[in-house]
Amino acid sequence: MATMSRDGEATFRIEALLRLDHGITLYKVKSESEPFDRIVAESDLSPRPVSAAMTQTRGPMRNPLIATPVIALCLLAAATRVSADTPSVEFDGQRYRLDYQNEAKLPDGQPGNGLAEFTLEGESGNDWSKLFAFHVYPEAGDDPTLAAATLGKVVQNDNPDANFALQENKDKGAALVDFLTWQPGSDVMEFNVFKYARAEYGPGLVALQYAQRFKLGDLSVDDFRALRERAVKAMAETEIAPARDYFAGRTEEQLGSARGASQGLGQGAAARAGGER
Repeated sequence: MATMSRDGEATFRIEALLRLDHGITLYKVKSESEPFDRIVAESDLSPRPVSAAMTQTRGPMRNPLIATPVIALCLLAAATRVSADTPSVEFDGQRYRLDYQNEAKLPDGQPGNGLAEFTLEGESGNDWSKLFAFHVYPEAGDDPTLAAATLGKVVQNDNPDANFALQENKDKGAALVDFLTWQPGSDVMEFNVFKYARAEYGPGLVALQYAQRFKLGDLSVDDFRALRERAVKAMAETEIAPARDYFAGRTEEQLGSARGASQGLGQGAAARAGGER
């Protein structure tokens, strides 16, 4: 286990949790200031300071409750707050506004794992009751069902009392996983539904995520069943294309910026060489 701290702020404890069949090691990140643990891949453990948040996370839960290369919310290198006139999505009859976006870079300079979080009016990535998110995992392979099943296993490994349900839609090349989990000793429950599909515009997978928090006792068993049935149905009917388009656009922006910077350096070098003659 390793311990990291941010100048007088929260302390983070990192410990190896699980090694997946395809060679990726997952780590549990625990913060004394956050109600939930995070799960991230080794490649997402940035040497830069990480913000206090949980659940995939940045702020007390800026990212959804769990983050892995096959799921979502991660410890990424660069984060961007977005303004009020940014994109929005509709899910289950409610409108969510883009609140946060985050993308890592791979060693070769290509875009890495990415996250875009959408929250309800009046809520934020640090304080939300419902959250919708886009995820991209360029290095997660091309099997949506494996990704969904792996996330379910990770959740169950972290909380043996939690259960997950897996659905596969071979016609659309998508897989869904939903689960209810909680931190031992906490009365805060978190229900999640993820939908995975191939990125298509590039390597890896993209995913949609819906998360809802509530306190134990706020919902009856029948109320929760109705919530789950409605959310899973809504997710199954939600198109994956907006997530693909979002990250395809972001990738083009990043690569365009990189090309521009490279050309600028080349022109500067040529000018200096000319001046030396």
